[in-house]
Amino acid sequence: MMARANLGVDVGRSALRAAVVRKKKGGIVPECCRVLPMAEGFSKGFEEPGADPAARGALAESLRELLAPIAEGEERISLSLPDGQGRLCLVEMESGFKNKEEGRELLRWRLKSVLPCDPAEFHLDFQILRKSASGVASVLVSLARRQLIETVQEVCEAAGCFPAVIDFHSLNCLNYYYSRLDWEENLSLMVIEDGSLSFFYFQDRVLRYHRSHRTDFRTDRVFDDIRLSVIDCEKRFPKLRRGGVYLHTDSAQALGLMEGIKSLFNGRGFLLKTDLGGIYHGGEAANGPLSQNQAAAIGAALRLLRTG
Repeated sequence: MMARANLGVDVGRSALRAAVVRKKKGGIVPECCRVLPMAEGFSKGFEEPGADPAARGALAESLRELLAPIAEGEERISLSLPDGQGRLCLVEMESGFKNKEEGRELLRWRLKSVLPCDPAEFHLDFQILRKSASGVASVLVSLARRQLIETVQEVCEAAGCFPAVIDFHSLNCLNYYYSRLDWEENLSLMVIEDGSLSFFYFQDRVLRYHRSHRTDFRTDRVFDDIRLSVIDCEKRFPKLRRGGVYLHTDSAQALGLMEGIKSLFNGRGFLLKTDLGGIYHGGEAANGPLSQNQAAAIGAALRLLRTG
């Protein structure tokens, strides 16, 4: 019997992207990818409370069109949203809560001073990254407005699918590349895509720093934003520039960006590539240009496979 198809969907700036990952003898492999070009800024239909219901209906129809040729009857998907539609926070806290819901309430209380409105208006999930001997936990918190999550669920339901996992673009890029990174040393990962920059720093395999924001498409502006992230991270982690450095980007100026990054990291730096041309459903002409962007869709599918 063939293993079930695990569907990942990434919502980009001007495209919907999908991938199928399946367990096969010898490992887990990306089997198929699709890209559906969309109007610039179409994803705002997810987040605007007053958006035209017809526009949301069109978004559901596009999602159905994207998945129909590859879904094989599967309804569960893992959905990757733009980083700007939510927020990631790293929090240090006592880990002695009784259950996950109590943990959520404690985190809402801890974060209320940095949120723009009532914490109850946010959907919150979290993952404990590590615990110290004294019981203090380092926690990665994922936040998105409840209105956004409810709208996403409604659009997916109208498209005939169910978002079993909802996460953010840069985290799913990390999922895709995780096995390619050299975890024998501390490392930095930069994801520059769709006009957004996300900077991750890992120490002893644990995420210790994260910064994400919109950025300009001009190479000099992007480099300035990278430099500011490096300076900010280095205040807490002075050995930052001694570790490995990886860049994932869809920029046409990728090589120029890589050279600039190497100048900050004493010549270190590795440009990550997806090399997915051979697994596109229907070929390039039918599904839009091949792109680095597909990494997040595959990473989302991998996340679904691992959650079972």
